[in-house]
Amino acid sequence: MFLLGEKPNYTDGMADLLMKEKWSTRAKFRLVARDVVTEHYIYSLPTPPEAKGKPNEAALRAKQLAAHVTTLIGPKKGTATMDFAISEEGVAFAHPSIKDLIVKFLFNPVGKDRPLAVLNENRVIDNIPLPAIAFAATTLYCCLREWQSGQLRKLYFREHPYEAIYKSVHKNLVQYQQSGTRSEKLEKLRKDILAAGTRRVGQLDTEDIDMQMLFEPSSP
Repeated sequence: MFLLGEKPNYTDGMADLLMKEKWSTRAKFRLVARDVVTEHYIYSLPTPPEAKGKPNEAALRAKQLAAHVTTLIGPKKGTATMDFAISEEGVAFAHPSIKDLIVKFLFNPVGKDRPLAVLNENRVIDNIPLPAIAFAATTLYCCLREWQSGQLRKLYFREHPYEAIYKSVHKNLVQYQQSGTRSEKLEKLRKDILAAGTRRVGQLDTEDIDMQMLFEPSSP
């Protein structure tokens, strides 16, 4: 079971995803994550110039992708790494893919009466929980593994081996939360994600955000 350390206000939908082991919800999350991985890590990687137009272009591209993914998550049988989640500025778990996945899934009203992160018609959750960041990173890791051969090969998203990866990521986030500069960067990341998500559901429509308003106590 995925264990959680921090329990802020959750909607029922977020509880299904993060706390109740509802794999139907998690499967939907993985589908969104697969698209995010394709956008941020696969399509954004240019084909090597020396491969373009060659008879073996597809094979060279696959080899390039396999090497690229291995640098991001580690070798197939080695220790999992989270290098893919590091931003260009070197901040752990601040890569745009993390923010993109959380916003697209938790704050997306399409096909739902209410996005998972919306408590009521006037309020979103009051912070991005660390388990959501850990779960997003773990899911993205799984989706990157699907490309480790250089071609998309779908994998099952199950407790083994992903529970251990999730726990490790969540433990790191908790440690960051208790560590000076890292704590400040993590809190900034959470606020950035929350602000982007809030704008997505239409609660804010400008970049000029009053953070005090966002972090007032919420009522479910």
